[in-house]
Amino acid sequence: MHYTPVAIALHLRHTVYRTAGQNPKEGKRMDKKLMAIALEQMGIETLETQNSDSADFHEVSVWSLKAALEAAYKAGQQAGRQ
Repeated sequence: MHYTPVAIALHLRHTVYRTAGQNPKEGKRMDKKLMAIALEQMGIETLETQNSDSADFHEVSVWSLKAALEAAYKAGQQAGRQ
């Protein structure tokens, strides 16, 4: 099965919302962080669905994906300490 980086990020976001019971303010802060990671690590400008294959599916290197996942993991650890 093939998952795009956008699909992975959206799944992680929805999972965190369900399990952490976050309020909307925290959710917006997390969305901003995920968007920043997607842009910085993978060059993806938005994680919102665009309903266009060329905009919704991105080809990224495994090292970029790994860096993005590591950054998201570290951001989650930091948020948990606050």
